[in-house]
Amino acid sequence: MKNKLFSLLIANYNNGQYIHNAINSIHCQTYSEWEIIIVDDCSTDDSLSIIQSFIDEGVRIRLFINPVNSGVAYTKKRCIDEASGDILGFLDPDDALMAHALSVMISAHEKQPDASLISSNFFICDSNLGRRRKMVTYLPDKGKSLLDMYNEKPSISHFASFKHSLYKETIGMNTDYKRAVDQDLYLLMEEVGELGHVDEFLYLYRVHSGGISLGKNYYKALASHIEIILDTCKRRGIDKEMYLGEFLERRDSSFNMTYIIKKKIKALIHRIGL
Repeated sequence: MKNKLFSLLIANYNNGQYIHNAINSIHCQTYSEWEIIIVDDCSTDDSLSIIQSFIDEGVRIRLFINPVNSGVAYTKKRCIDEASGDILGFLDPDDALMAHALSVMISAHEKQPDASLISSNFFICDSNLGRRRKMVTYLPDKGKSLLDMYNEKPSISHFASFKHSLYKETIGMNTDYKRAVDQDLYLLMEEVGELGHVDEFLYLYRVHSGGISLGKNYYKALASHIEIILDTCKRRGIDKEMYLGEFLERRDSSFNMTYIIKKKIKALIHRIGL
C-alpha cells in the first residue's frame, strides 16, 4: 500500500475564513503521496481566491466549481467522482488534520486489506482549533451494524478513509440529502467490506456557529439522519420500524424534540412507506 495516492476531499462553500488551515494541514503531512480535490459549491466569499493562491504556490490541488449551488451531498459525491487516489478521505474545509494522519491511514489500510473504511478518533476544538477534549469513536460489535449503535456510543466519525475501488461497488452517495451525508457514506461502505479503526487522534474538529449540523441546525441534521436510516433499511430489506423506533427512543430520552421536527419525521416516514 506504500506510495499509494491518497486523495483528500474538500467540499467547500463559503469557508474562506478557515480553509487555509485545512489546506496547510495537508501540505504539512509526513506522507507525501497525496492530492487535494476541492469542489466549490458557488462560494460568494473569498474562498476561490484563497484556494487559487495555494495553487499558484504549487500545492497539489485540483479545483472544480459547481455550475450552480447544489448542496453538500452533491458536492461531496463529486469530490469522490473527481478523485484519482487509491485511498480517499474527507476533510471538512473548517477542520484540519494532524501531521501524521495520512501516514497512519495508509499503514492501516495496508494491514487491513479487507477493510472498506477505516476510522479514527478526533479532537473537538474551539473556533481557533484549540483542543478542548478528545472524542474516542467505536466500531459496531461483531455481527452488528452501524444502525445498531447510533446514540449508544460515538460511532464512526472523523477521520475516516476508504478504498476507492470498494466505493465503486456501492450505488454511490445519495445527492438528495441536505445534512448528515457522511453517515450515508459510512453505511454504504459497510455493505462492501469490513470496517476498521485506529485508536489514534488524527482529526481536529472545529466547533463554530456556522457548522451545518450544529446549533440551530442540529434538528435539521437529525431529520436527514433519520432519512438516511430509513433509506438504508429499505435498500438492505430490513425492519425499518425496529431501527427507527430504537433510534428515536434513544434520541427522545436525551432531547426534547420540537413539534416541527416531529412533524418532519412523520413526513419522512410517510415518504418511505413505513
